[in-house]
Amino acid sequence: MLRERIKELREDAGLKQEDIAHKLNIGRSTYANYESGATEPNVAILIDLSNIYNVSIDYICCNTDIKMNFYKDKKLCKYINKCIDVYKEFLK
Repeated sequence: MLRERIKELREDAGLKQEDIAHKLNIGRSTYANYESGATEPNVAILIDLSNIYNVSIDYICCNTDIKMNFYKDKKLCKYINKCIDVYKEFLK
């Protein structure tokens, strides 16, 4: 779940809720609500979190378990897409 993922990322980075709230320009209690699941962050906050942790929004939202933010690397994206095409051919 999103709340668990953002808490995991924060703890892995060795940061406190106050640290992330400051980076996001929001109150600690607002950020704490994201981690508790009381509220969900908007798209702008998700973008900021993805930049802070250098992961994709898909990773933060638990749509993938791929932590690496490869979307910004066009060569890597091209390679991954080719790998997926080969994998699809293999499954036929």
